Amino acid sequence: CLDKEYACRHGRCVSTLFLCDKINDCPQKDDEGERVCGKCQYNEYRCKGSTLKCIPNTQVCDSKLDCSLGDDEELCACLDKEYACKRGRCVSTLFLCDKVNDCPQRDDEGERVCGKCHYDEYRCRGRRLRCIPNVKVCDYTPDCEQGDDEQQCGKLFIIAVIEPNF
Repeated sequence: CLDKEYACRHGRCVSTLFLCDKINDCPQKDDEGERVCGKCQYNEYRCKGSTLKCIPNTQVCDSKLDCSLGDDEELCACLDKEYACKRGRCVSTLFLCDKVNDCPQRDDEGERVCGKCHYDEYRCRGRRLRCIPNVKVCDYTPDCEQGDDEQQCGKLFIIAVIEPNF
């Protein structure tokens, strides 16, 4: 094997980057064994990665990244009225699509969660997709459920309508 590779028991070589990542790369799974990765206590979680890092189980799914690869916040279950962010954090569904990024990767405001309006429409705040024509923004009549189409009107509010090039 090369300098930055690990020799599996049956001769296969794998990069040291793949050691202790909780994925078996060696046929006999020795790249994930205690001899290579070490052992955590029964009340600890072993972080992915080639260096042994154990954290208390109480730090798993606590919305804080304690492992260098963030695996302590992956696959965390959220409550009924919560949204599971891509990196494991849970946020209330009340905060979805409110034009404030609550998830570390901003997926609580993305098109997959919120939907998409046409280029000449304004997207109202809220979980339910509601689009109104741009001409209805700042027309002194609230058209959005939360009235956000009339909230920034005292300030300079410009809606740029860009015609797409077809």
